[in-house]
Amino acid sequence: MKTKDDNGITLIALMITIILMLILASITISSGISEIRNSRDKKELAELRIVNHAVYEMYVKYTKNPNTVTLIGEKITTEQMQAVADEMEITLISIPDSYNENIRAYYRLTPDNLEKIGIYDSEDTYIVNYVTGEVINETRKQTRNGELLYTYTRAVFDNQDVTAF
Repeated sequence: MKTKDDNGITLIALMITIILMLILASITISSGISEIRNSRDKKELAELRIVNHAVYEMYVKYTKNPNTVTLIGEKITTEQMQAVADEMEITLISIPDSYNENIRAYYRLTPDNLEKIGIYDSEDTYIVNYVTGEVINETRKQTRNGELLYTYTRAVFDNQDVTAF
């Protein structure tokens, strides 16, 4: 035989179960969103490294065949590049004046330019320097976690190792 108290206990148990399920669901959704953000950051960093490698490869081809290989991208002025560097609070690698102006220049690579060097499905624009291997994601500048989307390859000028620091 059921009493009034049995119905009250059943409703309380149901309410507690629903509350616990809502808490578990919100934790699961929150961690899923966090993982999605982390995977986007990792994708952006991986693409930055791929562009860095492609730029280095293009530089090597250019130094071996400067008459037949053309550096791709739109040249940008030193002032434009310095403005981006100041905004990102980075120090650009200085290149000796003895280097050819085409190599010393910074270039803007659009998604169309990136396809020419074998990088497809990119939506971002990059600023690169072929001799230093500096690569900046101009579109995003940093990941959602605040990591700068900037990298460079160590450069050697006149047998001296030069870095951005």
